Amino acid sequence: MTEQTTTHDAVASPLPPAPPYFAVSTHKLVAMSLCTVGLYGTYWFYKNWALIKAREESNISPVWRSLLEFLFCYSLLIRIRETAKTRHIDLSLAAGPLTAGFILVGALGAGPTPCWQLSALAVFFLVPAQKAVNRINAQMAPGHDENRSFSAINIATMAVGSTLTLASLLWTLLPA
Repeated sequence: MTEQTTTHDAVASPLPPAPPYFAVSTHKLVAMSLCTVGLYGTYWFYKNWALIKAREESNISPVWRSLLEFLFCYSLLIRIRETAKTRHIDLSLAAGPLTAGFILVGALGAGPTPCWQLSALAVFFLVPAQKAVNRINAQMAPGHDENRSFSAINIATMAVGSTLTLASLLWTLLPA
């Protein structure tokens, strides 16, 4: 009698646990945010709040918290810091000053051209939070996808965003 292997006999390798926060490398966060004039930052907030909602089974709205990122930045940074603290990850995440910088630089988006392009620099106030997130994710979800590479869609988005930003900047700065 020959032995046959069925799909029921095969042992599937378990998937790594899902990271508690949005996994993205800091260089990708910065590049995508700068090339999309901050829109990727809004996506970053959405992804983090969606993961928090699922993990905590809460009724928060990730959409509204990301669209109103200036109001909810502080509470997200506090959650990240508290998660790190409970996991005994030693870091200093100054939620207040980082939020203030994020809001002040981001508020340039309401200013006249070319000031609005400078609002994309607000992403640099999120970098310490993402570094903390990467440490938390590495500890709580070893082997997860760290989202370091740029997909074709990422590259296309950066190309279009950069082109539109450069065109609007040139349009503003060149004499008529």
